[in-house]
Amino acid sequence: ARIFGSRLVAGDPSRMRTAATVASVLLSMWISNTAATAILVPILLGAVGGRNAESPDAKRRTAGHLMAIAYACSVGGIGTLVGTAPNLITARLLGEAGIEFGFVQWLIIGLPIACALAVATQVTLGWFDPRKAPAVAAPKGTDVEPPRPGAWSRGELATALSFGVAVTGWVFPSMLQIAGSPWASTLEKALPEGAVAIVAASILFMLRDAPGGAPVLPWKEALKVDWGIIMLFGGQMFATGLAQALGRGFLAVTGVQDLWSLTALVIVFTVVFTEICSNTATATMLVPIVLGITTELGVSPIAPVLAVGMAATCGFALPVSTGPNAIVYGTGRVPFTTMLKAGLVLDVVSAVVLWCLLRILCPLYGWA
Repeated sequence: ARIFGSRLVAGDPSRMRTAATVASVLLSMWISNTAATAILVPILLGAVGGRNAESPDAKRRTAGHLMAIAYACSVGGIGTLVGTAPNLITARLLGEAGIEFGFVQWLIIGLPIACALAVATQVTLGWFDPRKAPAVAAPKGTDVEPPRPGAWSRGELATALSFGVAVTGWVFPSMLQIAGSPWASTLEKALPEGAVAIVAASILFMLRDAPGGAPVLPWKEALKVDWGIIMLFGGQMFATGLAQALGRGFLAVTGVQDLWSLTALVIVFTVVFTEICSNTATATMLVPIVLGITTELGVSPIAPVLAVGMAATCGFALPVSTGPNAIVYGTGRVPFTTMLKAGLVLDVVSAVVLWCLLRILCPLYGWA
């Protein structure tokens, strides 16, 4: 809030948009994209609400800032394995196909792609920014001054502890592997990403937010998560041969014969599909099919499967495409036509950027 409300940032639309983009990417790498958007949108609106907010240019700029948050939260989730559900689905189904893809493996390819897509978002929204009118500088003394935070509560300390345990557990085995430690494979088998997540979540279930109070994370929240059907559907498509059958049909129709043409086609299809379907459902349905296609072609599945998992998050044109889009559209500050025009351009840009970086990074890491 202090950054958004400072005179340095609030007086310049491009700086405000950059601040919104950076904050969104960093936050959404570690929590869900929707939650990150829900946190940042009220802060941004509080920072821009009082400065000529009703002028046409100010309204357009506010819409641009809100879309920057939504789009950056979506692409920021690509950066880490735990950033968004499609990443986990992709890694899980790759594992079922015999290809282990851990936290660090995802990080070294996901983070550069997330940063590149964030820059593409910034450039695209800057193109739509109304530059005919001069920026409105924030008058002296109008900086947003949120209440100073007090001491951390027990719940906040427990959450920080849980987060630290999770990140350490996800990164440490891969670091040992890079260092050539003989303990790396043993630790990776004993503590897969899912087990680390369970241990970290257990801390929140056991610790209480106050002496004699409720747990930091009540069990009823865990009951709302329904991953079983999703994982069963995707895994069984590949295990029963249905994915391979669909893959053969796809190859017969398209005539694709090489890895990178397949990757390009997969990206385009996924971006279009995810505009009208949730990113989780898109990844769940398409990853097994792409695995089947690569089996039929006899090529490495890593690049095309990563293309599905990452492109599934690149739905920018419609409010229904992603949770972040729905949140910013629900503020009433983002016109439908504005989101549609900017989102369609960004769909194309993100597809090109994603293909180019996969084409460069996958061979570099020996994954193609």
